[in-house]
Amino acid sequence: RIAAARADLVLACDLVTASSREALELAHPERTLSVVNTHVAPTFEFVLRQQADVQGWQRLRRLTRLSRTVERVDANAQTDALLGNAACANVFMLRYAFQQGAIPLSIGALETAIRVNGAAVDANLAAFHYGRLAAVEPMSGSTEITRSFKASVDIRPTDPNRQTLPDGFLLVRNIMNSS
Repeated sequence: RIAAARADLVLACDLVTASSREALELAHPERTLSVVNTHVAPTFEFVLRQQADVQGWQRLRRLTRLSRTVERVDANAQTDALLGNAACANVFMLRYAFQQGAIPLSIGALETAIRVNGAAVDANLAAFHYGRLAAVEPMSGSTEITRSFKASVDIRPTDPNRQTLPDGFLLVRNIMNSS
């Protein structure tokens, strides 16, 4: 359990949850790095009460006041543009945070965890490595992201250092693993 105001990282894959009172109590303005997925999905409560505005900017502002640094990325838009859906957005966010030095594990340990989990392994590994690229080369729009990141994609299946992605492309491993 993390004590109040002692979190080094708030990994805000879901801004609504990350800006809850319970989560905000963990952050400290001199200590906490917040890595925020700016895509805001309405929760069941918002849908039930028919509120169209989940107040994303206000939520982000509250989190920003309690963070040393805030890194923002629309992980849903980027994984949708790169992989065809946003199902792997959280794994994308994990690597994005790792690139900021906020995850005290090795890349190998994280990749192993993705493989051991066994769910959509290829897609999650691709999202994981795209998260690194997004942190290193932030882009403003999904079209630019797709064009830039897929420029590192090769369709020659003969190289053993390559990994098949769900859409049939092959991503060069040495580009993905360089950090």
